[in-house]
Amino acid sequence: MAKIKSVSKSIGTKKKKRRAHRDQEALHRADGTTVATKDLETPEQLYSKASDLFLQLQIDKALSVAQRSLDKFLEVYPNNPRASYPTLLLLGQIYLALGDVGLSREHYFKATELSEVGGEESIKWFEKACAILRRALRELEEQHGIEEAEDAIIDTRRQLGETLCSMTEVYMTDLSFDPEAGSRCDALMTEAVLVSPDSPAVLQTLASVRISEERMDDATSALTRSMELWRHLPNDDVNIPDFATRISLARLLLEVGMEPEAVEVVDQLVQEDDQSVEALYLGAWSRYLSFEKNANTASDSRDWFRRCLRLYTSVDYEDEKLRQHVVEMITKLDEILGPPVKEEEAEEEDDEWEDEADVEYEEEIEVEEPQEDVKMNDVDMKGGVT
Repeated sequence: MAKIKSVSKSIGTKKKKRRAHRDQEALHRADGTTVATKDLETPEQLYSKASDLFLQLQIDKALSVAQRSLDKFLEVYPNNPRASYPTLLLLGQIYLALGDVGLSREHYFKATELSEVGGEESIKWFEKACAILRRALRELEEQHGIEEAEDAIIDTRRQLGETLCSMTEVYMTDLSFDPEAGSRCDALMTEAVLVSPDSPAVLQTLASVRISEERMDDATSALTRSMELWRHLPNDDVNIPDFATRISLARLLLEVGMEPEAVEVVDQLVQEDDQSVEALYLGAWSRYLSFEKNANTASDSRDWFRRCLRLYTSVDYEDEKLRQHVVEMITKLDEILGPPVKEEEAEEEDDEWEDEADVEYEEEIEVEEPQEDVKMNDVDMKGGVT
């Protein structure tokens, strides 16, 4: 009996060893951490580890650990979002090192919202980023004639231009009270256009600055140049600005009265994503503004507003100001055009507007009438809901 127990104990020991070995293998991760480490380390420890990895130029590993630090901060300190401030700054640096200026800017701006000094902190970090990019650009230009260096020069110029634009946006928003904000914007945009004259994003930011200065002709010129860089490219070309950038472009085009160009931009956006409430709204609004200039687009505008309202309802979109404006515009266009076509007839006439919503447009309007405190003069007649 003792022998049987001994054999049984030996088998159990071997199983435990195999299980322990298997579990140990499963714990290890690509970034050198383990599941157990992930569970036990505090967000502060993860931030420290990510910072060390970044200083060691292990950028990809630093990104992984920094993102876990951010997630952990939000989990551990749900009522103190400012605790994640250092990690947001670190992620901004990491994404900049990876060449993703957009995500870098996004994290810097999030950090700015949490910072007690606001935009000043973002400016400080963007200045560091610009210094790094300027130095990299000088080193690359010394390798003139090397094909790889030429490609890197173009990319570095783009990154520097977009970073300068990010600084400009800070001066136009968080630091707009600064007495030198205007001159700083001009200086930053002058450098941005010099280093990256063929960047749609740079030209759009230049247009935004000129609009704020009420220099509409200059803004129109910048927007025209921006669009000409990519408007004739195939839809899948990598040089076409991203979706969010073109949404901003459509708004700027409307602000300077370039409605046909705005319609062109929005139509392309909706072809790419017909589930974007904002794109549908801008499509409707641009057509309405064209109608105000004697274009025959009132009916199209109402169709787009109706489609926008249906999508808004179906996806539980959260922008009450936009919804109220859409309802108000539908009501206004109904008064101009008369009662809308029945849903069934509309679908037969134009399959493009086929909709699976269970609630008919008329029912929506009956339930959601425009509120009295929402007036047309509360809405920017150039850019719609801001």
